[in-house]
Amino acid sequence: TAEEKEIKAAVMDTLKGQIAYNNDGMCLVFKGFIEDPSEYSDDIHALFIVENSAGEERYVNVDYDSLSINGFMTDFICYSQTLLDGEFTILDIEITDELDIDDFSDITELEFELDIRDKDYSQVSEPTITVHF
Repeated sequence: TAEEKEIKAAVMDTLKGQIAYNNDGMCLVFKGFIEDPSEYSDDIHALFIVENSAGEERYVNVDYDSLSINGFMTDFICYSQTLLDGEFTILDIEITDELDIDDFSDITELEFELDIRDKDYSQVSEPTITVHF
């Protein structure tokens, strides 16, 4: 139907971006960087869309102390997400370190460990995610 085509087009538009991971029924798409909207913060947010097509519930999280920007380890905040089969969510990695960059274009690489677990909290995978710009 026309409605189904419209929904499919909207989903495909959501997935536009740089595919960072597509395995184990999970797809992680880098959407871009944004500045923190608070006037009291100079944090940067790296935004990813996560899709679960694994056939069952999945839990995703960025491993503690695993984020590097341009090869330098950096502090961050990222809240874990639980997705039912077929769901999408935003994975927001808030970079809290003061980076020596003037513009997002100064960022050439972002890397972290992604922890993927099933509904029983058993680890499914722990891939290293590397995005080059």
